[in-house]
Amino acid sequence: MTYGGDTNNAGWQPPPGQPPQPPSGAPPGMPPAYIPQPPYTQPPQYANPYGQQPYPPYGQPLPPQQPPPKAGNPPLRIILIVCGIIIGLLCVGVLVARNTLPRTVEVSSISFTHDVQNKKPVDDVTTFRTTDPNIHCIVRLNRTDNNVTVRTEWTAVSAVDTRTKRQLSNFYLDTIEQDASSTGLDFFLYKKAPGDTWPVGTYKVDIYVNNVLQQSGTFSVT
Repeated sequence: MTYGGDTNNAGWQPPPGQPPQPPSGAPPGMPPAYIPQPPYTQPPQYANPYGQQPYPPYGQPLPPQQPPPKAGNPPLRIILIVCGIIIGLLCVGVLVARNTLPRTVEVSSISFTHDVQNKKPVDDVTTFRTTDPNIHCIVRLNRTDNNVTVRTEWTAVSAVDTRTKRQLSNFYLDTIEQDASSTGLDFFLYKKAPGDTWPVGTYKVDIYVNNVLQQSGTFSVT
């Protein structure tokens, strides 16, 4: 049985006594004609939830998920720039250190005192008495170096022994050495016997650093 001239039942007429049907409808008792549905689309508010890829139309497979990009190594250019900055800072530090720190140990000053307490001279004098027990020579250095030796040579330039009336001229007294482990070194002479006295006159102390004479100091005994 046919009900019209096309598949959409456009030319179909209802039998006598039946109510008319719309052109796109199906005859009574027959299933309605297939009406194509528009493709399914995702509502705008759900098109891209949480930054994900939008869903495909209904009935189509989901696209493969792309894994998140992995954090790669920094570019070679950045590594070279950082290395260059570090090397430059090291070179600047070396140059500053070489220009600010003294290269060799040198004698800064010489002074004489009667005694040293708590690593400090009790006074600063150039004249001693014949009965003084010790004569201290304080040598100050510009820097320390345990591999450097500081030597003092003591000489009576022109003196007279009051007991024996002996004349002393450029008379060698003693040599004392220390390592340059401190910027302040204490060299001293002491009387070997309680009744000894220092000859009256002038004295000299020569300061050597690694066998090189750097400075000399003088004092007197009255």
